[in-house]
Amino acid sequence: MMVKLIQSLKVRQSIAFIFSLFILLAVLEELDAEGISPSIPDTSKNIISASIVTAQLAGALPKLDFLARVEPIKLSQITSQVSGKVISISSALRPGRSLLKDQKLLTIDPLSYQVATAEANAGLIAAKVELKKISIQFADNSLAEKLANAQLTLAQSQLAHAQEQLEQTKVTLPFDAEITNIHAYLGEYITPGQQIVSVLPKANKHISVPISEQDLTHLAQLSLGQLITLTSLDKQHQWPSKIVSISQHTHNLQRNIYLEPIKNTPSPMYGQYLYAQFPVKGWSKTLMLPESVLTLKGEVWWLDNQEQVYRTKLDDYLIANNMVYFPQENIKQSNNNNNHALLFPLASLSQGMKIQPLTTDGGE
Repeated sequence: MMVKLIQSLKVRQSIAFIFSLFILLAVLEELDAEGISPSIPDTSKNIISASIVTAQLAGALPKLDFLARVEPIKLSQITSQVSGKVISISSALRPGRSLLKDQKLLTIDPLSYQVATAEANAGLIAAKVELKKISIQFADNSLAEKLANAQLTLAQSQLAHAQEQLEQTKVTLPFDAEITNIHAYLGEYITPGQQIVSVLPKANKHISVPISEQDLTHLAQLSLGQLITLTSLDKQHQWPSKIVSISQHTHNLQRNIYLEPIKNTPSPMYGQYLYAQFPVKGWSKTLMLPESVLTLKGEVWWLDNQEQVYRTKLDDYLIANNMVYFPQENIKQSNNNNNHALLFPLASLSQGMKIQPLTTDGGE
């Protein structure tokens, strides 16, 4: 019974297969009679279109802008020269305030120093009287007269010292400066050498410009005293400056170049960020292209005479003003002299791919 069932199924499958094959042959014969043939895909539609730009010889190379910062050469401390209680503080003494030389900062109680000055003055008068008596009683150049003269000199020195200490109870700014921190307060008792305020001297600043070793190789020869233009971040203000030192120490493949604003010009503020413009050395023949031709790997895709693309890696180049500059010998062209590069190259490009150029401009 089972064998007959299997045979019956095989017969049915064979009949179904033959019937399907017959229908297929009939359809193919009808299509052939009507002249319909399978379509061949148009490969020409797979050609990529791309904008093309021509590399140009660069004329005057641009200056490179590096971020710079105005920094103090050193932080100065105003300290007390005498001891005593702080009895008054100037209303102008505030962090961030820029004050002029001789501006009064605070006052230390002068009473004890006024007493010391008065005593020293009295001692000076007594020494003068004693010298007068000795000069009458004893001969010139006697030991008594020499002693009286020495006591007079001592009294004069003591008075000068007392007067100087009395003057130092009025703490003033020794130079134009900006207040950064206040360390003494009203009613506090301070001692000699104690910090009163921390200040940034106006004439004691420089501009620090960190430059990588790679960027440094692109710059023209730098020298001390060379003029460098500083520009505000919004490009609205400029300051002339000069190179005062070039650090020989490197950190994280960077070294600092220090600039100093030229005197008699309004100088930038402490902590302000600026652009420092340095001249570029360039190459014997420098080409330029829009920065958008460059891939993330520093490669450029070129178009040859057969409108096929190939790529070269720029071993040496610099970017400024949205343009990429590189030596002409950096291009390794294959059997053509064209300098046509692809703008915004696609990641899907491959060597020898056919490209339909859209536009060609001068790369300006």
